[in-house]
Amino acid sequence: MSAGAFTHGHLGPESVSELLRVARPGARCALGINSAHFAEVGFGDWLAERAEAGVISGLSFEMRPIYGGADPDDPDRWTRIAVFTVA
Repeated sequence: MSAGAFTHGHLGPESVSELLRVARPGARCALGINSAHFAEVGFGDWLAERAEAGVISGLSFEMRPIYGGADPDDPDRWTRIAVFTVA
């Protein structure tokens, strides 16, 4: 599980490769990624490519407010939770 590591651009999707390297096959992963950063640097495409290649499975995304009462039109106030299993 990761919370805060992928928030505002200091780590991009390629950093997930190291997490995948050390995770055991079958490990469940949940990454919280700031929604604006998620879109700007291509986390969705990067993760989808890994799912298509069979590196991860069961990929799903959820949107959750970072703060209570978050403005739904402000992507900096939302996080995307990426959930998947290491293949």
